[in-house]
Amino acid sequence: MIQTLLALVAGLFSLSAHAAGDSLKYCGEEAKPCLRYGVVVFQERCSLCHGSDGMGEGVLTLSMKEYPSSNLLEPRVTYDEASLRRAIHDGPAFAGMSPMMPPWGDELTVAQLDSVMMFVSYLRKETEAALKMVREVASTLEPS
Repeated sequence: MIQTLLALVAGLFSLSAHAAGDSLKYCGEEAKPCLRYGVVVFQERCSLCHGSDGMGEGVLTLSMKEYPSSNLLEPRVTYDEASLRRAIHDGPAFAGMSPMMPPWGDELTVAQLDSVMMFVSYLRKETEAALKMVREVASTLEPS
């Protein structure tokens, strides 16, 4: 089971080059972080554990016994954007994070990291609008 997890995580890391090229498409020439790009990166990198809607119903979460809750609407560690960004960046090195959460700091660009943070923050504040955006963006993405 651990080998399967490692293979899936390795596959996610290989998406980095593809997703980095999308910052221009979603954020404009300045490659500034933006909410829509955050949804795309979330779908490509985070949905395996957090589910496509962030409610914790990802493939790994549901298939591995005793996998910790990954529902983003029930935060256990991150309560503001600064701690959310650190948790995404540092993974288990951030206080109280599950060891199952990979550190994304070396894999995501700044625009990707900040865009995902923006999306998760938006999901927590405006859940219905965020879920609508997730469904809209997900319908335009090619399966990975």
